Amino acid sequence: MTDMNKLPISIETPRLLIRRWDLDDAAGLKEAIDTSLEHLRPWMPWAHHEPESLDKKRERIARQRVEFLVGESLHFGVFSSEGARVLGSVSIRITAASGTANFGYWLRADEARRGYATEAVLGCMFVAFRGLDVLTAEIYCDPANVRSAAIPARLGYHRIPAAVRKTSDGRDRVSEVWQMARDRFEEIYGMIEDYNLCYEPSGDTLI
Repeated sequence: MTDMNKLPISIETPRLLIRRWDLDDAAGLKEAIDTSLEHLRPWMPWAHHEPESLDKKRERIARQRVEFLVGESLHFGVFSSEGARVLGSVSIRITAASGTANFGYWLRADEARRGYATEAVLGCMFVAFRGLDVLTAEIYCDPANVRSAAIPARLGYHRIPAAVRKTSDGRDRVSEVWQMARDRFEEIYGMIEDYNLCYEPSGDTLI
């Protein structure tokens, strides 16, 4: 695995800016979630605890920035290309022992069906395979969430049998598992040049 003292903090894709959350993003994050609860609640367990206060959003971002600092989970906001509007979020949970990165993602309701989630996940793949040198990328999807499962299928992932896993609130949940190995990523996407990683030493002040 790559030395976690140096982490990609953002990636520019053809239509998006994907970057580490800042505390100043709390209001935009809250607005994106609050206007999309009906869209998010069937698939995101945490959405059942929404809406939260703006202070809670700041606390969440502060906590996620600490997780970013230690390399446990990399949480990114998905923004319009100029960085003005929060479109959603993607995250990379790293299991260093197995060289595996697990991706999670959500998109605000009024920006769905425009290919942004696929583009953001591909951005995470560049972070994981090029920036963190992982061996395997994984995506877990609820079997009923057809739109979400279409993303790894579209990107060339291989589906393996469904598995039972624990959700963030401790419940058992059956998930489809999609995987892609690093050599497969390089075979498909190795020649792409318009996904640009930006680095910064992770010893900076995050809180």
